[in-house]
Amino acid sequence: KKKKKKNFKQQQMKEVAVEEIEHKLIEVFKRAVDVLVYESCDVMVGVAWQWCINANHMDDAEHFIRLAVEKKVESARKLVCAHVDVLGKQSSIEPLRTFSEWVLMRPPGQSVEFFCQWAEAEMLNGTKAAEVREVFQSAVGKYGKFSARLWFEFINFETEFGDNGSLRNVNYLCSKSLENQSALQQLRIKHERSSA
Repeated sequence: KKKKKKNFKQQQMKEVAVEEIEHKLIEVFKRAVDVLVYESCDVMVGVAWQWCINANHMDDAEHFIRLAVEKKVESARKLVCAHVDVLGKQSSIEPLRTFSEWVLMRPPGQSVEFFCQWAEAEMLNGTKAAEVREVFQSAVGKYGKFSARLWFEFINFETEFGDNGSLRNVNYLCSKSLENQSALQQLRIKHERSSA
């Protein structure tokens, strides 16, 4: 009985020690990101974010994403997308929505990929079609003129989840907004070939 108690106590001490080390490491990452120049900061933010994700420190991971966006480091958009992907796989959709709303207020973190991943995560979590449609509508308001991929994803969404009227509406908007219609056609052909 004493041996079990001793082993249990040792295990608890190890867990506390690991927790303290993790906390100190996060503080080192934060200090490093604050003082490093642009290129080095870019790399450090990515490393720090990935470490926090692996250690399941989601709040700290989000802190590094926010720093990347605020400092406008090169990898900020990629990190935002990676974070959306991670949040989309959680059991609750609320952290994803909170984070995405934050990104909407900060253009340096936005990209076509961000909107597509956000919409996909919402769909995977059973969000109503009208709410997912709002994500796409927000995206085409920003990128609809130039992004064939965004229109392709929006049309596919409407094909699968919308009705004929909403699909016709999106196709019409696309025909009026997207400057390079041939890029959309190329995506459709590529998709058809890969599906065959």
